[in-house]
Amino acid sequence: MSRYLIQTDKEVSVVERAALYLLDEPFERSDLANLSALDKNPSLCPVGSVEFVQAWIRHLGLVEPKPIDYPFSLYRFLGREVWVKQGVHLLLASSFPIFVKPVATKAWAGRVLTTDSDLTGLDGPVLVSDVVQFNEEFRVYVLKQGTDPAKILFVGRYDNLDCGLETAPPGVISKAKEMIQVFERGADNHSYPCAYALDIGITDTGKILLVEVTDAWAVGLYKPNIGAYPSYRKDYFKWLHARWEQIVAESAGRQTFSEELQ
Repeated sequence: MSRYLIQTDKEVSVVERAALYLLDEPFERSDLANLSALDKNPSLCPVGSVEFVQAWIRHLGLVEPKPIDYPFSLYRFLGREVWVKQGVHLLLASSFPIFVKPVATKAWAGRVLTTDSDLTGLDGPVLVSDVVQFNEEFRVYVLKQGTDPAKILFVGRYDNLDCGLETAPPGVISKAKEMIQVFERGADNHSYPCAYALDIGITDTGKILLVEVTDAWAVGLYKPNIGAYPSYRKDYFKWLHARWEQIVAESAGRQTFSEELQ
């Protein structure tokens, strides 16, 4: 039986498709336009863009998880103030430049606003913070199995790689482990995601800060150091599948954690 539903739209999920083709895992294919014509099979874990996964969630009648972004328990790792505004039109020009992102999941791409920015289409409530210059950014893929502590599966760099280290330095790993412990202690067991990504950046002054926390249900694959993480492809898809199982279970009024990686 197929376990994954992969998006086939051109230039979408190319890396994920290639990784899945290299694994001995059954899967089905669909583009976004024809997704609603498929049978409603909640056992198929979607792999694709945010829009693709959201469409599959709607097609199945499931509940889309609320975005995590900036958990209160991890606030001290941000190194900056974050607040909510009901719209960018409420921001004072004197506060620019400023970083904004939508409260709604990926409604539009987060960006730095200046007095010359085009605000067209930036609708809805926004999360606002001071601008931080990150030179290097790393995505830490985290999985929690049952009652065991959450653990790091692998770490990949996800910015444009113009400078700095391609592999996360020990300081980033150490800070990630600290964040994981704090997040797990401060989480509500009824809403704690079993799979998520910590996006961690190194600033232009050398500080290691949390960029944001991203739910695993529509997160891309960023290649790590293969020598350090040789099974990253397999771990990535099992990471996605674990969170998908949890979303399906929560939508059915149940709570479970995948035991697949034991």
